[in-house]
Amino acid sequence: MGGPFIRCSGAEGGRFPSPESSTGPESTGLYSHYSWQTAPDASRSLYNVLGDELRKERLKAKLTQEELAARAKVSRNYVSLLELNEKSPTVQMLFRLCRVLSVRPSALIARVEPRDGR
Repeated sequence: MGGPFIRCSGAEGGRFPSPESSTGPESTGLYSHYSWQTAPDASRSLYNVLGDELRKERLKAKLTQEELAARAKVSRNYVSLLELNEKSPTVQMLFRLCRVLSVRPSALIARVEPRDGR
């Protein structure tokens, strides 16, 4: 996922195309509180494969995203964002999800570690 992106330093978060790759708001100063960065390469991210492993475990447990979310006391949208690698769980959240999925967090991390590319 390389390329020019700006990363918001404010509370709203998110990435937006840089002014060089779009037209419009850059002339209005809308980007004045954003810092210019290249988006990290998602293929090398630990969390990029962690979401895949969480999804595999959920399917193995024969749970829907809604069921996992209800049992872990989180929103279905959050589970979806984790599985799509758009969000990364805290350690506490990882433990909570693993408890519901009946998998040891260390076993999940062990499967992710070799795929991290480091």
